[in-house]
Amino acid sequence: MKADAVVGLVAIPLAVLITFSLFFVTAAIGTKKARSDTLKTIEALDFRSNAVLAVVSLWSAMFHRIFGRHFFSWRRAAAVPIYTALVSALCFIVWLGSIFLLRNPKHLLIVSLPLDFRQGLSQYYWGDGYVASLVIDFIAVQFTVWCISIGVQRGFFSLRFLLAFFSSLFVSGLLFTLAVYAIRTRDMESLYALVAPYDDPPPAVYAPISYIATSLNFFHPLTLLYASTRGLYGDYFMPEPVLLYSAIVSHLSLVAVAMGYALAAGLVRMKQLSIGFVRAVGKPKIGAYSVVITIYAGLFSVLLLTVIVYILV
Repeated sequence: MKADAVVGLVAIPLAVLITFSLFFVTAAIGTKKARSDTLKTIEALDFRSNAVLAVVSLWSAMFHRIFGRHFFSWRRAAAVPIYTALVSALCFIVWLGSIFLLRNPKHLLIVSLPLDFRQGLSQYYWGDGYVASLVIDFIAVQFTVWCISIGVQRGFFSLRFLLAFFSSLFVSGLLFTLAVYAIRTRDMESLYALVAPYDDPPPAVYAPISYIATSLNFFHPLTLLYASTRGLYGDYFMPEPVLLYSAIVSHLSLVAVAMGYALAAGLVRMKQLSIGFVRAVGKPKIGAYSVVITIYAGLFSVLLLTVIVYILV
């Protein structure tokens, strides 16, 4: 490493430390009136925590209004299928956009859609894909309503909310992997019955980690080929990433609400810390500690720079 890089790397934390100590000293020797005015100004500020809470509350109310509060309700029975259709359609639109942008080197406006997209679209909406997404979304929406209620009543940092949140992720992931396993097994059995009815199909293996890992590649979904006495065959083009990302989107509302409440709580805590900080720096003990820290920081910086110069020279 070059000398200027080493000096620059060391100077950054030292500058922050010295500036922090000098700020303590300046605040400690400030007038009592200045500290009182600063304290009143901070107490009058709300740090926009109320605005954040208002947005989060509005989002929660809209979520409950759209999907309802009960699992067996006409509103949810009508809203979730529409929601699943919209989210899956958005996923296919993004996939289609990637075909025009990433798999279209000549940048043509009209291109032949690849086989995996056409078959994936067909197998998702006219096969088992949409039904699987629908079941996962029903469960995810119910968990979201449940978790929001727990967070509002017990707090979004409570143990009960965290258990409910991670339970929702686990259940959605479990349902996704079970759906993929069932769809793959059904496709394999139907393919062997049609192409090679006298062959024994390979044993179906439940591999949840593998299902999730292969489904993360959104623009290149997995296709399967099976070996038989008549050759290699395969007609599995189920867009597993659409199932996975549809389940992920179902949890985004819960994540957004939890982060909003966490941000509001953090802003309130920041206000409390600011008030406590201004009250503390006016005490003689804090001023004495600030002077000592500044002196030690200066001595340490001189010693460290001396050692660096000695090593480099």
